[in-house]
Amino acid sequence: MRTGSYLSNSMVEIEAYSRNGGEKQLREKDVLEEVLEIPAIWAANAGQRNYSERSDALDELGGWETQVQVDLGPEHRDHHERLTPFLDAYHRKHRVAIEHEKKEQMRARWHLMKIQAAHEREETLDIDVAVLIFPADQDPSLRRTRRELEGPFFTKHFPIHIPVYAIEYTNE
Repeated sequence: MRTGSYLSNSMVEIEAYSRNGGEKQLREKDVLEEVLEIPAIWAANAGQRNYSERSDALDELGGWETQVQVDLGPEHRDHHERLTPFLDAYHRKHRVAIEHEKKEQMRARWHLMKIQAAHEREETLDIDVAVLIFPADQDPSLRRTRRELEGPFFTKHFPIHIPVYAIEYTNE
């Protein structure tokens, strides 16, 4: 696990936490710098009303797709009866899933469990690294996420084995 502070090229202050080799994986995939620019895109294009601008900016950054669906099954059910949530962003070449959360810590937990389930499931997207992004002034926090990833909830009860890179950002 690793924690660090960065200043992105877009003047967004970032604090990051790595678990299970998340930062190392992003470096090896040569995509860490792109990932560190994504909070600035969210800050500049916040909210659903700016979805198109945010999607265009993520695509221009490096081919990040938005609203990518993952199929968590069950296999024997029709599509409309299956659990098929969306990821906020995904990169097919690098196999990185990104979730941005500004509302509730419980939703941040759901994102981690959803990405872990997709990581384990062969019938859906290939995901090697989970990235969680939080604005600093909202309820979910890097501190709470780090505590939960290191505590029994995600080490014993609902183990998260996928490499995770969590980012909390402020727009200065």
